[in-house]
Amino acid sequence: MKLNSQLKHFAVDESGVRIKPECTFCVIAQTIPLEPESYKHFFLECPHSLAALRPIATKYKIPLPNLVTKGELVLYYFPWDTYWDEIRINVFFAIYKYFLISCRARKKLPTTTNFEMTLRYECKYIIMTNPTNENLTSNLLPLWTGKELTKAETLELLEEVEGRTEKGKLFRLSNKNTIVLKTNVMNNFRFPITSQDHLIHRLNEIKNNNSIKVTLHC
Repeated sequence: MKLNSQLKHFAVDESGVRIKPECTFCVIAQTIPLEPESYKHFFLECPHSLAALRPIATKYKIPLPNLVTKGELVLYYFPWDTYWDEIRINVFFAIYKYFLISCRARKKLPTTTNFEMTLRYECKYIIMTNPTNENLTSNLLPLWTGKELTKAETLELLEEVEGRTEKGKLFRLSNKNTIVLKTNVMNNFRFPITSQDHLIHRLNEIKNNNSIKVTLHC
């Protein structure tokens, strides 16, 4: 009831005509949307979206086009002279759009703090999902090192990927041949078994064979 009353009270233009559909962020903030919630308004014109975008883009030196005349560069793709800078810029805008959609789904106003947290997490996640990429250190890490990711975070990622931490060892073991399965372990779909653990695993398998069968058929 409260939301409906807000829609009726705030989602009208200067002439009193109701705006349909109402901008989610404008309704939450109880401000008057001047246009319907379209892609253009939501990503490029809503003051609440831009309040989250502009400070973070400035902080990380992401170029913003003229959003009125060149908004398609944000919505679709922003060509750039340098290949890796072009990727970083367009990944930034992809995360920005994902962030706004997430805020809309949760019915929360976007903020610079939350946008920056999402940006840093997603950039780190891109690297973490490519631990065996042979071009990791020459391509992926330089995109964000000293920018979205601090040098300390970059070092931590390198240690994990190169197997210098416990988490890194898991990455390393998951790509070895197993004794029982005699095949590569891909994406952790099969449990990696090292040679020294093979006997224990086999004894447990025989010992719990009946329990396993009962469990599977329940």
